[in-house]
Amino acid sequence: MKDDSDWDLVAHARSGDTEAFAVLVHRYQAPVIQFCRRMLGSLHDAEEVAQDSFVRIYRNLNRIPSFPRSFFR
Repeated sequence: MKDDSDWDLVAHARSGDTEAFAVLVHRYQAPVIQFCRRMLGSLHDAEEVAQDSFVRIYRNLNRIPSFPRSFFR
C-alpha cells in the first residue's frame, strides 16, 4: 500500500480503508507540519493545525474529486 498513488489511497480511504488514510497522513504529515510552523511560528500550534486539517480531510473525503487514470495520460 505504501507504493500506491495518492489517488489510489484516497479511493481506498473513501471505501472505508483507514490504513490507506494512515499512509496518506504518514506521507504528508511532516511537510504539512513544517508549512504550518513557518506560518504560525510555533511547533505546538503547527502540530494542532495539521492534526485538525487531517481530521477535516478524513471527514470530507467524499468531496475530494476523483480523477480517472486516463486523465493523466
